[in-house]
Amino acid sequence: MILKCISDKLDRNPNLLSNLDTVYHSIKIGSQYSVISISFQFNDSFSDHITYRIIDEDTEQFMKSYPTFILYPSDLFEVIDNSIPENWGIKDMLDNNFEMSHKAFLADGFWDKYYNDEDSEIIESVKNVVLAYKNK
Repeated sequence: MILKCISDKLDRNPNLLSNLDTVYHSIKIGSQYSVISISFQFNDSFSDHITYRIIDEDTEQFMKSYPTFILYPSDLFEVIDNSIPENWGIKDMLDNNFEMSHKAFLADGFWDKYYNDEDSEIIESVKNVVLAYKNK
């Protein structure tokens, strides 16, 4: 799935206590981004929302240590290519939350282990998936 950034700012949400707009400095309007996962949150309190986990391609040391990913609200993007890879799955995260991603990324505790550098095999599997995305 490929997205195009159409905005780097979200207007203030009147349901939240903050009265400030949110500006996302690490994305560029007009740039395209590869999606690594999609989170769906359906709740009754404020509103339903979708977030995309995208590859942070601005990181200079992108593949030297491990790729970084950032979650962004879907309102900042338009979908350029809506194809979902065959190796993706969906996981019920409980409380009306769902995540779609590469099946390996849906394992319990996957992202905690990844970001805590707990498993070199996990880090290498993520690098391989990211390289496959970048080489498309």
